[in-house]
Amino acid sequence: MEPGQQEPNPAPAGEPVDLTLPEPAADPSPAPIEVSPPPVAQPIGWMVRSLSGVETGIFGGVVTLGWLLVTGWLLGAPGWVIPNLMAAPFHGQRSLTADFGYVTLSGIALHLLECAAAAILFAWLASPEWPALRSLLMGLVLSVGAHAFMQAFFLERWNPFLLSYAPPVILWTAGLLFGVVLGCTPWRLRSMRRQFLLE
Repeated sequence: MEPGQQEPNPAPAGEPVDLTLPEPAADPSPAPIEVSPPPVAQPIGWMVRSLSGVETGIFGGVVTLGWLLVTGWLLGAPGWVIPNLMAAPFHGQRSLTADFGYVTLSGIALHLLECAAAAILFAWLASPEWPALRSLLMGLVLSVGAHAFMQAFFLERWNPFLLSYAPPVILWTAGLLFGVVLGCTPWRLRSMRRQFLLE
């Protein structure tokens, strides 16, 4: 022992010596941050689906009407022939005209109404999560099926003029074009879900 240092006092005899180590200091690191789960998309109501179907159906009806007009002119006939024939359930033999008039407007209105009704049905059945290929195939299936149903159960009785004077290839191609437009319905549903703050 060096000079000047005091000898530590020994523990009294018989008393236990405390040999426990001091507890470590608390970890100063911050608490882990809780990550909230992503928001769940709300289901799309029937009103939004119907509105989406109306928009898609009207657009598909305009596309198919453009096809009918162009093919009519390419075949050397006035473009209003097929729209006039579509009005036969209302005007009968007066629809057998190539002139543009109220008969044409009636046929266009009926065509757009049918397209909107088919698109509303598809919008009620479709899911906004469908991939593009599935949406396209389902749209084609519904459009071709609706066209076949119309020919089998409606046109033969209520509009035989359309079956007799309109080339079937042109009508079936119009149905395929409408099916392609129907395939855009899931995309439109996703767009309207964001627009109406449903996700």
